[in-house]
Parts: sequence; structure tokens; C-alpha cells
Amino acid sequence: MGKKTSKHIRAAAVNADRDITNAINTARKEAKEEGMAEGMEKAHYETARKMKAKGFDSKEIAELTGLTEQEIKLL
Repeated sequence: MGKKTSKHIRAAAVNADRDITNAINTARKEAKEEGMAEGMEKAHYETARKMKAKGFDSKEIAELTGLTEQEIKLL
């Protein structure tokens, strides 16, 4: 194998490694964002349950939590 071919193979390997690392980092970032969004949604539902138990009306709960009145009625 000549020097030129060897350099191309090394460069391709470095590029492939970088691409894999970028893909993994992107997947981690997306998973973290997804988890945070799910956690926030869960917190909104928990807050709505507590507010409903304390006698807040559905309209107020919806306004403060971002849930729909239908979602609140189902709690």
C-alpha cells in the first residue's frame, strides 16, 4: 500500500470515528431533552392534581399548568 492510500485510509477512519462520536452525542442530547420534557409534563400533572384537591377550578388549573380542562377533568 502506498503512502497516499494509507493516509486516505487513516483520514477515513478518523472521519468515521468523529461521525460516530457526533451521532452518539446527538442521541444523548436528544434523550436528555426528551427526559426533561417528560419530567416537566409529569410535574404539571402532579401540580394539577394537588390544585384540584385544594379546590381550584379547572379553568384556573388549566391556565397555570398548561393542561387542557379535559385533561384536568380526567385526573
